Amino acid sequence: AKQVRWVPEHMRQRLIDWAESMDWDWVISRQRIFATPIPAWYCTSCREPIVAEERQLPVTPAKDKPPVERCPKCNSESFEPEQDVLDTWMDSSITIAVHAGWPELDRRLFPADLQPNGTDIIRTWDYYLLVRHLALLGEAPYRTVLINGMVFGEDGRKMSKSLGNYVDTTMARGKYGTDALRQWAVIGASTGSDIPFNWKDVDFGYRFMRKFWNAARFAGPHLNAKIAKLDPKKLKFRPIDRWILSRLNRLIGQTTGWLEDFQFNHAMGAIQTFVWHELCDMYIEEVKHRLYGDDLTADAARYALYHVMLTAAKLLAPFTPHFSEEIYQTYFGKDHPYPSVHMSSWPEVNKKLIDESAERAGELANLIVGALRQFKSERKMALSRELPSVVIYTSSRETAKQLKEVGDDIAGTMRVGKLNIKVGKPKLAERVLAVEPEMAKLGPRLRADVRLIVQALREAKPEDLAKQLAKGKLKLRAGGKRFELAPEDVKVIKETASAGRKVEVIDIQKPALTLLITSPRSGLVRRRTRSTRRARRRSAS
Repeated sequence: AKQVRWVPEHMRQRLIDWAESMDWDWVISRQRIFATPIPAWYCTSCREPIVAEERQLPVTPAKDKPPVERCPKCNSESFEPEQDVLDTWMDSSITIAVHAGWPELDRRLFPADLQPNGTDIIRTWDYYLLVRHLALLGEAPYRTVLINGMVFGEDGRKMSKSLGNYVDTTMARGKYGTDALRQWAVIGASTGSDIPFNWKDVDFGYRFMRKFWNAARFAGPHLNAKIAKLDPKKLKFRPIDRWILSRLNRLIGQTTGWLEDFQFNHAMGAIQTFVWHELCDMYIEEVKHRLYGDDLTADAARYALYHVMLTAAKLLAPFTPHFSEEIYQTYFGKDHPYPSVHMSSWPEVNKKLIDESAERAGELANLIVGALRQFKSERKMALSRELPSVVIYTSSRETAKQLKEVGDDIAGTMRVGKLNIKVGKPKLAERVLAVEPEMAKLGPRLRADVRLIVQALREAKPEDLAKQLAKGKLKLRAGGKRFELAPEDVKVIKETASAGRKVEVIDIQKPALTLLITSPRSGLVRRRTRSTRRARRRSAS
């Protein structure tokens, strides 16, 4: 056992503990109806056992005659068959040798490279395989034993029909498809650990495939034989292209290493993260503006898309065989000699494409794009709506250089009219326009008195209210009553200006960046201010 590799390694000790705890020999007979018959008879006179000859096998003693007509001990002609049958592990314990052609072994097949099974049969199948082959051949029958955990129901107990906590796989496959269920089995737990069933993981597997499929449909018109045959040395790759190709080759290396180490959940998780977030959420969105029109770098983007999506399908093939095959046949099969993705070559790492500088620039671009997406989303702006101007400030000249390299990608992706990169800190002027009540919090608490709070906030100077809030509490007097408000009870409406122009500010911590945005909707603040002033005049009158 110590000469064999065990995955996980601590499972070896289970077999050793079992062997060391045994007090008797292997009892190979069982009293059952269905099993392999024991090929033996007994003389009815002296009970001498008669064993079948090898040329007779297989035999059923209850139907077949023994190999002798008379008992060799007492010369009796009467025999009775053995009624017991063999322990099932008598058959299973020689399976590896049988697969290799026993008794004439094909050494290409023996010892077996891998013996996979669950934790529950370490003490039986793994043990008896070892015992039987050591007895017959003097060597271990397997090089590696891969132990899988048991499946638990949603109630946390081992899944069982008797407990009624099992899930009908037909129902799961019918709703989400086989490959969604396979993803749950892969991602659910580390190798050797028990896996709790979770519908959310199956649903995520389905949504992941739908995400990838939608991305493939978008990229489909650009995935053709012409693109596949382009010479990458003649293409004008942008930093964002080099970023995704570098990340892809790192993924190939990681996935291959994890699969060789049987860490399936790590491999599946890394592929899902790459496809969902890096390929679909970032790269495809960042190259859309280049794929149409006369952009001179469009073919570089198409080339990257083609090879990234094909490679991702290959990496997914062991986990989602049907889905990967559909992707391959729909978009790539006609351009390749392999009739199936499962017959194609496994991806290999191209170290020349691993580019740390491009990865840093790509991550920086993704950070800015993500911040501007959130900015638009919070203001209910369409992603296609243009931002007239964005200025990015950084204290690092190196960061500024990288930002300039990906500036066109940021501006094109987020529809920025004018993008400037500056080294230093921005000079900002901030003015408080209004302090308004958070009605969702104050209404239930103050009920009818909330109207007094609204009136008091309108009549006071916003700057004075903001100064009070900065000290921790806001004290108001209205209708002969006193009120004390916390910062979370109100919202402060501010206006920020830079170089005499109103801007909105986004601060990013790592790396330290400040984004000044001229928004096409900035006029809303002015309209809100006029509305506030009209309210004050109505209150005063």
